[in-house]
Amino acid sequence: MQIKNQTYFAVEALPSIDTDNKAILTIIVKGTFSFESPEVIRCLKEQDEIQFADVLYDNNEFSTTMFENDIAPFKPCADIIVVGKAYAPQKIPVSSFTATLQVGKLRKELSIFGHRYWINKNKYSIPEKILEMPIRYENAYGGFDINNKSEYFSENLSGKGFISNKHKSGIENIPLPNIEDSNCLISSYKDKPEKPAGMGVYSKLWRSRLKHAGTFNDDWRKNKSPNMPEDFDPLYYNAAHPDMQINGYLSGNETIILENLTTYPNSRYEFNLPEVSIKTTIIKKFEYEYSESLKKTPDESKEIIMNIDTLCIIPDEKKILITWRGKEQLSDINALEVNKIIIESENSPEMES
Repeated sequence: MQIKNQTYFAVEALPSIDTDNKAILTIIVKGTFSFESPEVIRCLKEQDEIQFADVLYDNNEFSTTMFENDIAPFKPCADIIVVGKAYAPQKIPVSSFTATLQVGKLRKELSIFGHRYWINKNKYSIPEKILEMPIRYENAYGGFDINNKSEYFSENLSGKGFISNKHKSGIENIPLPNIEDSNCLISSYKDKPEKPAGMGVYSKLWRSRLKHAGTFNDDWRKNKSPNMPEDFDPLYYNAAHPDMQINGYLSGNETIILENLTTYPNSRYEFNLPEVSIKTTIIKKFEYEYSESLKKTPDESKEIIMNIDTLCIIPDEKKILITWRGKEQLSDINALEVNKIIIESENSPEMES
């Protein structure tokens, strides 16, 4: 299988088995762009490679994920992910502020707090003044009950502030989360958000995502393994926070608004995604045996629909990662029928000088 990449971007073609247990070929194209000014979006000279493994923030068992691998065979909707920090307005330390991301019609607002602790069951300390806060789930609601490690928040094992219903001792000095959903603020120790607030990669092991993986039981082991369970839902492949997933896909010209997610040139930054389209053509060869001789049919050329299903924004680096993905059914997992894949781009921005 030959890949003819006529773009600036990283490309991979990966055969796999889909949820119907049929062989497919997934084509992945990943573009890296800079947004140094709202008017000028450029392709970076150094394009990010396609990731085959997750990249964690820290080297420990409870670390959250900075970048999830890019090799999902299919995503039923679009992921919006932010890797970065929230910054106090005007670069002046404050006790609390909001940080907002808007991508087209999707809008997500987080409330950011300095470090604070419970004083009693209905009152917490005045938050410390802060200048910035990493948008990581370690700073959101979750974690283990500080007095009973067998009790934990299944939506975020890495967070802070979880107090179980079985908590027996006082709650004084237990920390609250630094990041909350502005529509669901904690006011009492009994308040338990359904999900941690954030904009980053949502762990495969957390309840809201893990439920899509399906049922791995004895029947699966005996009759279905290593294929996916019958109740597997492809939403499992979507890595963004549930509130940061867009039905359908991105078109590539959406307006992006960052508020208090960057300090350059000020706390509010607006730009448009590059309107790049990817044209992918697969050329198949068909050979079969007939009357003891090898017969050939003419090569088949087919254009594959490529959807933008992942947008990762890295504000501190003024960088965005856009991933296009398409798939084609195969007759065999080895993809021997595929002769050539041609990747072309239209309306690509200029390469940075």
